[in-house]
Amino acid sequence: MKKNLLHIFMATFCMMLMAITAQAQCYILGSDNKWQTNVASAELQATGTDGVYEGEVAFTNGAQYFTIVTKLTETDGDWAGLLPYRYGPATNDNLLTVNTPMAFYPQRDASFKVPTADGTYRIRVRSEEHTSELQSRSDLV
Repeated sequence: MKKNLLHIFMATFCMMLMAITAQAQCYILGSDNKWQTNVASAELQATGTDGVYEGEVAFTNGAQYFTIVTKLTETDGDWAGLLPYRYGPATNDNLLTVNTPMAFYPQRDASFKVPTADGTYRIRVRSEEHTSELQSRSDLV
């Protein structure tokens, strides 16, 4: 009896551990114009679809650039440590067009650019398709 309970407990614990480690994170850096590697400007939330994250991201006055990361560093300014978790466009400062998905690439030291600063956009990231999409607030339903 005790042996069976131990097996059930261990199986449940392993399943919980796998579920926790399977939860990926998706962060935005730069929309607050601070560019800290250990503090996210915004965090996109997982949707019901695997690998899809989205959320509203406020761009402060003067901030038009951002990058996507899946992990933050322990200390600020660790750009080398952040690079394996950083995703960006093919070319630096690539302007996003509203409602048009744009490809992103791993380990890219490059930033996306939004059309106007000092506003809030909904951003959708599809990690399996390697695309990010900018939606204006007026497009929210």
